[in-house]
Order: sequence, then C-alpha cells, then structure tokens
Amino acid sequence: MHANVMADLKGRLHALLEDIPRGSKIAFVDYPVYFNVGDLLIDRGTQAFFASYRHCVLGRFSLGDLGYRREGAFIPGRSIHLLDAAVRAGATIVCQGGGNMGDIWPEHQLCREMLIERYREAKIIILPQSVHFSSQAAADRAAELMRRHEGLSLYVRDEPSLKFAQTAAARARLMPDMAHQLWATIRPSEIEDVEQISLRVVRRDSESSQASHTELSSFDWDDIITTSDRAFLKVFQGVEFAGPLLRRCFETYPLWASVEDRLIARAVNVFSRHTRIVTDRLHAMILGALLSRTVEFRDNSYGKLSRYYDSFLVGSPVISRYSE
Repeated sequence: MHANVMADLKGRLHALLEDIPRGSKIAFVDYPVYFNVGDLLIDRGTQAFFASYRHCVLGRFSLGDLGYRREGAFIPGRSIHLLDAAVRAGATIVCQGGGNMGDIWPEHQLCREMLIERYREAKIIILPQSVHFSSQAAADRAAELMRRHEGLSLYVRDEPSLKFAQTAAARARLMPDMAHQLWATIRPSEIEDVEQISLRVVRRDSESSQASHTELSSFDWDDIITTSDRAFLKVFQGVEFAGPLLRRCFETYPLWASVEDRLIARAVNVFSRHTRIVTDRLHAMILGALLSRTVEFRDNSYGKLSRYYDSFLVGSPVISRYSE
C-alpha cells in the first residue's frame, strides 16, 4: 500500500537522531529564501522533525545571513558572528537538504565549503542531498575539501550520490528527503470538483530537460507567486542585509516561515484539483505522493527523479515513470 511506503519513509528519518540526538543544540543553515516550493517543503519537513524530537535550535541562518558569493568563493557576512556564537555554545551545524550539492547551484556549495573550513572543530550535518557535478575533477576537488573535516556527516537521497558521499565524508548514509516528515500532516484541500485531466508540472530552470523546453500548458512553482510575494522577498532580503542590528530586536526566520506556509498551501490547492500529476520536478512527485495523487514522472537534466524513485519509491502503487 502507498500509505505503508510513505509511513516507512517518514520513519526512516528517525535514524538522523544518531547524529543529532533528541534535544540537541542546533544551528540550522541555508534555509531557502526563494520561491522554489520543493525547497520550502524540505524546510517545513525539517522544522517539523526538529519540533518532533525537541531539538533546541539556537539560530536559523539563510544564505543571505551568512555572506555572499564573490569570484568563486563564499565571503562571510556581518551575521557570521551569530553562527560563531551558536557553535561556541555547543550547537551542531545542520545544513538544509535538497538538490544543490554540486556546481549547478554554486552559491550553496560554496557556502557549505566555507562552513567546513571555518568550523573544523564543530560537528556538521548535511541533511539529505542529491549530488551532481559537471565533471569528475570538480567532484574530486569538493570531496577532497570535505574529507578534511573529521566531524562531517553527509546524508544523500540516492545511490549514485552515496558513492560520492562515501569518498567525501567521515560518515555517509542514504536517507529519504526531509519533506517525508510531512506525511499524514499535509492533506489535500477540500475541493468540490476535482479535475480528471492531468496537472503537468514542468521545470523552467537550469535543471529542466531538453524535452521540457517545448512543453505546452504546463505549471511550475512561479505560477503561484504574486507581485506581493516578490515585493516581500525584496524587503526580507534587505532585512538579511541589515543583519546583526535587526537580529538583536527580533528573530527573522518566523517572517519567512509564514511565507513558506502560504506558498505550500497554494501548491496544495493546485495539486488537490487534479487526480494525476505528470512532472520532472522531484518535489512535485513527492508532494503528489504526500497527497496520495497518481504521479507519473520523467527526469530532469541529470536523472534526479529516477535516482530517487529507484532508491525509495519503487514500492509505491501510485508513482510510475511517464510514458507518452
């Protein structure tokens, strides 16, 4: 049964407690301040995991809090001292999971590398990732840097990524995506007229496949983003830039968490109107599964969906490969 598959995947996340025991102090890094609903689902699942196991989160830091990319490096910004203080207080650095380990989305990779070099004595956990580098040389360089940190644990979302992780981290393990923590808590909206036609969720970014470029009548996350959302993002990024001054007055993360909740609710409303989802987005596949929709998937530019399906979802009766 599909419900058994999903409950099992949520249950497997419990193994993360071997690295971050119940009640641990945590500094959470790289929460997503952008409009990719998949990454927002990962963050919501991660925060639900922390709440379930009563982790003590001493601080939450976005990429913009920590610094900026310049000439192939990540330069620490004015708020980095707040992360320094959390580490001194005994926090484990826990990095957001996702699909940005590699060189497609370099800012995130460069930030993690900065953390690995800056906090050599701290324990660092990278939550489940998909790994993709454009060349073996780039992968080897990243693995060599990561190997220098004896307290690094790297969790990954598929078998090919595990092969990289085993060369790069003292502790490497296969683990489902953090969005699975939302199983049985995120439910379809109450829609009177559910449409029988398929919802086609197609990437329009750097990970889109060649076939997707010609897709007509498709949906992507940007379609639920409003002008007000974009205006709020600019304001929030200004708050991040102000950094330490504003953080003395209030915690900034709850402001963004409210945006995450609204966008996820909109995505759930869209998905709830359809019984069948066809997609090349991993988290459209996962969201469809969380809502118990029938999902047919095809791959992004580097096979991420097949890799995840083969690692975790083969037993689900509602998810299958797309065929024309």
